[in-house]
Amino acid sequence: TGHEGIRTKYDSSVFERRVLSNGAVVWWQRIQVSMDEGGILAGFLPGVGSHLDEAPYEGAAHFLEHLPFRGTRHKPSKTALVNPIEARGGWVSANTNLTRTQFHVVLPRDSFRLAAETIYELVFEPVISSENVAEERGAISQEYANHIADPGYFGHERLMDHFFGTHPFGNATLGNPSSIRRMRARILRDFHHAQYHPGNLHLNRFLQPGKKQAELPHRDNRVFLHQLKCAKYVDER
Repeated sequence: TGHEGIRTKYDSSVFERRVLSNGAVVWWQRIQVSMDEGGILAGFLPGVGSHLDEAPYEGAAHFLEHLPFRGTRHKPSKTALVNPIEARGGWVSANTNLTRTQFHVVLPRDSFRLAAETIYELVFEPVISSENVAEERGAISQEYANHIADPGYFGHERLMDHFFGTHPFGNATLGNPSSIRRMRARILRDFHHAQYHPGNLHLNRFLQPGKKQAELPHRDNRVFLHQLKCAKYVDER
């Protein structure tokens, strides 16, 4: 964003923690300096990363980070998901590593409801269909090819394999060509059902100066409490 240095200088590293009645954890931090982006809402799944992948389906956690952008229950395409965010000058992204998965939305402060609904759709309502998995398989295969051509990435993967061997921390986040080809919707549905639930979700809300903190618990509960209680697993083939 161009503000990383300022954010680091003024970041107090102090967060307030609340637990909603459904088990979802909400964290928020009041930023002491004004930023262009207005506000950030991040959904973290700590502990849900590639160390949970099981052979021969390495890369499952990474697949599930990508798949929601193919479509969700109420936003059936990437365009439907992303366009409302970009129309307000924001953006949405996701990433996965060994030990966590993260989805985050950057939007002006008056668009909290849209940010919350988008995080909810990404985490709990992906359409895990055979068609979407097949389409995403091609994109991830290309991502793997690009990364493995990078000497730094290649060396890192060989080093991790040397140190950890068959231990889960030796899993490559992207998987490998064989596991990417082998990935199926039923494997991803099982992974999603086991790991993507309110008890694993941590919400981080970064506030701008002037926002009344007292408003947030009400807004978080209004958007998330009902939705997470009523979250339905998308089981489309």
